[in-house]
Amino acid sequence: MATAEQVRQIGDKAQEVLDANEFTPVISDRVKTIAYFATDSVAIVSALVFTILAMIGIVNAVVAITINTTIATALLGLKQAFRLSAKKR
Repeated sequence: MATAEQVRQIGDKAQEVLDANEFTPVISDRVKTIAYFATDSVAIVSALVFTILAMIGIVNAVVAITINTTIATALLGLKQAFRLSAKKR
């Protein structure tokens, strides 16, 4: 089992390695912000549309939930890709 001093040293060395690596963002903060807004907006709108379609009876509720979940998962994956591509401050 590691002592508190060893854990601190590991943390310090890990931070040194992270600080030594230069990282330039692949995308700008403006593009990231627009992507976040767009993905959240599309997820909310698709949830609203499929809820209304299920309430009206045009689409089966289980199918509506499945399609909406698929869309939301894809959008969250896209959002995560933008998050990973942006520089951490």
